[in-house]
Amino acid sequence: MDFAVFFDQMVSEYVTGFTQTEEAMNRATYDVILKDIISQKSLITPADIEKIAAHLFTGVVSTANEEAVWSGDFRRLSGDQQYDIYKEAQDKFFENVSKKPKLKTAQFNQNNNLYLFLYHRDSYYETVAAYRTYKLPYSSGKFLHSECMICLEDFKEKSFLCQLKCKHAFHTACLALCFKDQVACPICRQVSIFNQYFYGTLVILFIICSVFSINALKIIIRNLCCSSF
Repeated sequence: MDFAVFFDQMVSEYVTGFTQTEEAMNRATYDVILKDIISQKSLITPADIEKIAAHLFTGVVSTANEEAVWSGDFRRLSGDQQYDIYKEAQDKFFENVSKKPKLKTAQFNQNNNLYLFLYHRDSYYETVAAYRTYKLPYSSGKFLHSECMICLEDFKEKSFLCQLKCKHAFHTACLALCFKDQVACPICRQVSIFNQYFYGTLVILFIICSVFSINALKIIIRNLCCSSF
């Protein structure tokens, strides 16, 4: 197997495994957070918690699982209660992920002859926690405006909006169009993040033949990488 083929296979394997692991952890994190919030208020059933976790897990851009949220007891709550559950869950999620380690490593080898050491510097969670973007159900009085300042249509009760860190909120579809050409709030121009779902990363890769011992190579690579992080 040549360098290029080995490189492509191992990087693909790492990215796939990393993404699946992070998705599962994020879904589990929302489950735990929501169970804690709901247990204190006894508002909805465990089945509803799973639906909300699935909805939040998909990120602010996606409308997947939205109909399922409204099919249970959640729809019977007041607009303020619905808003508070979503807002509190996302605030706790941001606080939780901001503490996750930023540097990850992985090692692969092929027939003890070809080695790949991967040092992965992940800035995704740090950025998401800093530029908080929320998926929230609309409730009158909870937002700065009662209409989307992009399309100028009124917000509807029990529909989901995208609220940026600056507190300005918009229809998700409207904001998606704006963010094709910019990364700032359409109203106040504060820098924002819209599509949070994938992981913005910097990956540093090394491919090495087994000329030295593995331990020696690890030390050499670690020393070379220190200044990069």
